[in-house]
Amino acid sequence: MTASRRRGGSLSGRSMDSPTSTRPTLLLAETCEGHLPSARELYQSLQAMLRAITGAYLRGSRGDTLQPKALVHEAWRRMIDPARLPQNAPTARREFFAIGARAMRQVLVSHARQHRHRTNLPHGQRVAFDEGVMTSSDYAALLHVDHELDELMRRNQQLAQIAELRLFAGLGDEDIALLLGTTAANVARGWQQAAGQLAQAHGEAQS
Repeated sequence: MTASRRRGGSLSGRSMDSPTSTRPTLLLAETCEGHLPSARELYQSLQAMLRAITGAYLRGSRGDTLQPKALVHEAWRRMIDPARLPQNAPTARREFFAIGARAMRQVLVSHARQHRHRTNLPHGQRVAFDEGVMTSSDYAALLHVDHELDELMRRNQQLAQIAELRLFAGLGDEDIALLLGTTAANVARGWQQAAGQLAQAHGEAQS
């Protein structure tokens, strides 16, 4: 499975118009209205979907590159019916991908923790984050990146949020700015800082 190499990725994608998309779509609409129980249920559903997609990919692909943002887009396609979203559909999309970034990170980290005794990912696979900022075939390195994101969160919460949204959902500067209540220029500068710090930490873990 591959994903677009365009900077930041887009929020495009289509959904299967099926009954399975009705509940997640409703939960997303309620999440956008500030309903926390719906947000928690949506997160759990999205995490389960991403776990299934990721597991199937890791079992079946050989020598390919897993791109987290491509998997989040696939979850959007499977789970959400855009026709049933309210008028604030762009806001709903951004919210879904923000939740997806957290869920995708958790899925990859949980998988790495369960299989770190194997050292490397199976079948010569790699995990690539964003535009080649980080690529790993090593479970330990994935866990190190997760740790560095936690450290970055303690030092600068907004930089960590920008990095998570870019690395695990492929959101661009404008979408992240709207989510975080800042400007696209600030996001671009923050991403440069965060990417540099994470790439350095990743390189140290790989050496």
